Amino acid sequence: MAHTATHLSTPRLPARSVPPYHTGKVAIGIAHVPRQRPHHDRDAMRLQDALLIDLEREQTLRRELDAEVRIGVLCAVVLAVVVGLLGAGVL
Repeated sequence: MAHTATHLSTPRLPARSVPPYHTGKVAIGIAHVPRQRPHHDRDAMRLQDALLIDLEREQTLRRELDAEVRIGVLCAVVLAVVVGLLGAGVL
């Protein structure tokens, strides 16, 4: 029986733009897969813009409402203090 050298086979991967570097025994970079960039069409970008605008509007309205509530609470506290002072005969 003749002795034949066995070589480890490297896995088949999709076509690459840069081939792996072969040292003779080791294929460096054979498993590298380039990063894939997501593709966004015009409709997806419009939807994202609409959602972000709605989020900004909601945050602005929430800040305005928070400010109005604080002013209302401050007015109620001042009114309660004035009524308390009037009831005590101080004013």
